[in-house]
Amino acid sequence: MTAVVGILNRRGAAIAADSAVTRHRGFKGEKITKNGNKMLRLSNVVPISIMLTGNGDFLHVQWDIVIRRYRQERGNIEHATVKDCAQDFFDYIASKDIFFDLAIVKQFILSVISRTYEDVVQAMPRNLDIRDEHGKLKKAKSFATSFENQCRKYQKVFLKNGICSQFENYTFDDFKKFLSTTDMVEQFAMKYGYDEEDCFVFSKGMPLNLLHGVMEEFLRTVYIRLIERHSRGGRLAELVFTGFGTEEKYPSLLSAITYEGFDNHVNYYFRKEVHIDDKHPVAICPFAQDDITNSILQGIHEKYELNLFMSFPILIADDNVAECTPDLDSQPEDYEDSIEEIDVGMDDQNFMPEWELMEVQDEDLKKQVNSALQVHKKQNQRQWEKALESYNLEAMAALAESLIDLTGFQRILNFDPEGVGGPVDVAVISRNDGFTWLSRKSWYHHKDTNGQYGRLGV
Repeated sequence: MTAVVGILNRRGAAIAADSAVTRHRGFKGEKITKNGNKMLRLSNVVPISIMLTGNGDFLHVQWDIVIRRYRQERGNIEHATVKDCAQDFFDYIASKDIFFDLAIVKQFILSVISRTYEDVVQAMPRNLDIRDEHGKLKKAKSFATSFENQCRKYQKVFLKNGICSQFENYTFDDFKKFLSTTDMVEQFAMKYGYDEEDCFVFSKGMPLNLLHGVMEEFLRTVYIRLIERHSRGGRLAELVFTGFGTEEKYPSLLSAITYEGFDNHVNYYFRKEVHIDDKHPVAICPFAQDDITNSILQGIHEKYELNLFMSFPILIADDNVAECTPDLDSQPEDYEDSIEEIDVGMDDQNFMPEWELMEVQDEDLKKQVNSALQVHKKQNQRQWEKALESYNLEAMAALAESLIDLTGFQRILNFDPEGVGGPVDVAVISRNDGFTWLSRKSWYHHKDTNGQYGRLGV
């Protein structure tokens, strides 16, 4: 995990990133180290930086290696905008076979194939997955038919997310052609298909003849899943581009979600774009573990907001009990008998039971409180933005560094996994002075260049 933040106004941008890196070790759990490099220069001639969150590599190639190779080969191109530079960066990755090791790509696609198969089966009716003592399906044809129908449903779900730009002209036939150069389909068939004559125990797949019959629809589902715009998952990385293009008067920020790639195509799309101008002179943009920064800016932590709404049914129930329940001890002796004689003056069909009334009150109150909270959060953040309009780069950098430090400190106080922490790298970017390090891990610092480039060209 990580925390990075960018603060922009018309003077320039201040960016900060922590150094904590979570390294997954399979069944052995995970280990957090505090030596990661999450902020690097992207260009030699235009002041544009890149900050990294999420998955630390692209198909097992560390992002900092990819970035340095890009800067070495394309770092002297003067891009008109930050977005132009970001698009060129992903085009560069797609153009280099070195980033698409076939063994790694096969491993990635096979994992998606297996996960998709398991998800489709999990969504099917359970009564179709009944097997005999050998693990063979008792309703194999119905299972295959339902499997194919569920594949079509998943395709519609995936397509709602949209297609990543590099795959807009990449067809299903292109995908099948790519698969034909490997043995991935054969490996899938061996794992999830069985011959009716075999007597070994099998608990996942279906007969080979039926599997081949649904293969086209299943592979189409995998294809759409590979090229869709992903919003969650362990392989996702978010790359945050910040700075000035040659034609940009004020700084801009752009974040891109990436989800691996294959066949010399990168699965990425732009999630957030911020352009500073006279109408929008300030932006505060936290990424990854952004809860502490948002709670400072908006005036309430997301956990407290959630707990507030979770407690509504209890609060309203308590209010109803307090206000509506009569004190029988204080009533006259014939009180219960007199209740039956009272004409409530309403049709029984229109009478709303107390629990339904409580539910309506609950939802109505939630909407009112949520509306008031959103107004409060926007007003609170607007006050921060007004103050930051006059901040210089040094003050913005101090604020950015403090926000990262506070996030790490909160993790220590709450005994949460310390996924944020370590040295905080800080830099400022201006149109006139370019990219300048203010704080950098000591073993990267190079005094001869006034900290601008770093000893290793970072």
